[in-house]
Amino acid sequence: MGKTLIYLIGFPGSGKFTTAKELCKIIDAVIVSNNLFNNIIFDVVKLQDAEVPDDLWEKIFAVRENMLAILEKHYIKSKHYIFTNELIEGDSYDQKL
Repeated sequence: MGKTLIYLIGFPGSGKFTTAKELCKIIDAVIVSNNLFNNIIFDVVKLQDAEVPDDLWEKIFAVRENMLAILEKHYIKSKHYIFTNELIEGDSYDQKL
C-alpha cells in the first residue's frame, strides 16, 4: 500500500491538530504540525505586542525548511504523514512551504 501525505490547512484554533490526531487513530501517521516550527522559536523569545518581525519569520521558515529537508531523506517509510498549516491570503510567509 502506498503512503499518504495529508495537508490540513485552516485558521488558528480551527481543529487542524485535533483532526490530525483523529486521523492517526485510523491510519498509522506522523503529525508534522506548523506549531512545531513556530513554537520552537516563540517559546524562547519575547514578542512586542504579539507582532512577529519579518526577520523572525525568516528564521522560523529556516527551521521549517530544515525539517522538510530532513524528512525528505530520513522519513519513516512505514508511516503516513499529516502536515498542518495556516495559510493567509496575501501573507508571503504563510504561503512558503
